[in-house]
Amino acid sequence: MALGALSQHQEAIIEWEAARKLNPARSDATYNLGQAYYNLGQYQPALAEFQAAYAADSTDHAALRKQIQCLYALGRYDEGEAARAVFRQSWAETSEPRFHLINEYVFDQFDGDKIRVHAIETMRPRDPSMYAVLTFAAVDLADQPLPLSVG
Repeated sequence: MALGALSQHQEAIIEWEAARKLNPARSDATYNLGQAYYNLGQYQPALAEFQAAYAADSTDHAALRKQIQCLYALGRYDEGEAARAVFRQSWAETSEPRFHLINEYVFDQFDGDKIRVHAIETMRPRDPSMYAVLTFAAVDLADQPLPLSVG
């Protein structure tokens, strides 16, 4: 995890693969391997790792959320929308309290000149007749919020 925090994602992949070989049943190593691939922009192998993590632990909603981000990054929008529907249904039906702490999540992002825009789905909209509200937030390339300016 320290290698990832230092943006040494290729080195992190080597270590996560080694950790998974030691204990293949640990889905956290698979998830973190997917995150390292995702951070490198290698969305296809990242998707495979997140799918494997979710298959190993269907309560790993973070792995499901990351699958959605990978599908959108790969331009597989129909599959991404279907995965978002599964995510919303799981969120509505689960009794797991940690999953219900999610109020919103980033399902897609777009890079621009010195900014990134997050596409966000809100799980608890103010209007309960709506199942979701989509919003967009500009962040810097390190995913830090940009200060708002009034012009």
